Amino acid sequence: MNELTKKDLERFRDSLTVGRIKEFIKKHDIPDDALILIQRVEDEYFDGYDISGMRGADTKTGIYPEGSKSEGWGVYLKKQDGMEEQYCPAFCCVNYQDEDDLLFIDLHY
Repeated sequence: MNELTKKDLERFRDSLTVGRIKEFIKKHDIPDDALILIQRVEDEYFDGYDISGMRGADTKTGIYPEGSKSEGWGVYLKKQDGMEEQYCPAFCCVNYQDEDDLLFIDLHY
């Protein structure tokens, strides 16, 4: 697992910010009592497996294709009262026209 520092988080400024969330909520007229749903991602993203669709090793050789392993997603660690939580930057809000009473937030493209 790669740990992100506060300085590392600066490179995510083009991702989701509070201002972009406010704009999205206003544009799509999402009500104040809307639930917020966060996209679930595979644990293997954090371990550094290819996130472009590869799900396992070649069945004949048992070997992952060259280049299928990457650095892995970093997490920002927050420690308090003996507990440790892991956070990662959100990518964007998503609008589903049949769900205008929910706010969806994606963690990757």
